[in-house]
Amino acid sequence: MKKIMVLMALVFIFASTPVGATYVPQGEVDTVINYALLGNSGEAENAWLEGLGFVAVEEYQGSELSWINLEGTIWAAELKDTPTNFFIKIGLGGTTILYDHFMYQNNLALNYAVIDLKDWYVNTEIPTEFPNNVNVERVSHIGEGNISVPEPTAMLLLGLGLVGLAGVGRKFKK
Repeated sequence: MKKIMVLMALVFIFASTPVGATYVPQGEVDTVINYALLGNSGEAENAWLEGLGFVAVEEYQGSELSWINLEGTIWAAELKDTPTNFFIKIGLGGTTILYDHFMYQNNLALNYAVIDLKDWYVNTEIPTEFPNNVNVERVSHIGEGNISVPEPTAMLLLGLGLVGLAGVGRKFKK
């Protein structure tokens, strides 16, 4: 009797689980930490990324992503890796958007890009009625990677080394 009850419970659990369900990221929208108007990819884009300390791991076409509309102007797409940062390059034609490159800090779900299309309206007014031509189909390129930040331990070791050198210098000065 117990075996039948357990078996029925397992069947119920598996039967109530949707097959092929898509994971939808929960949490906050990723933060735009920098933006630029660079036009075509190339030296200017590479210099911008290098100036931010961005180390690219992978770059690919925006059409390779499957976007999920979470709510209103908030969209998510599964990334190929789990980067701390990613950049998006968009097309501007026919919009009042001023910039075409956006660097994001990946906040919560590191394997997802979670963006708000309203964030593309930097230094310009967001239209009262959000335009139909501003959508995720404007994303032409995605770059995944990390922004290199010195670790606190490395900074501590550098500081201790400098203090040590100052002490040795003082000893020889006497």
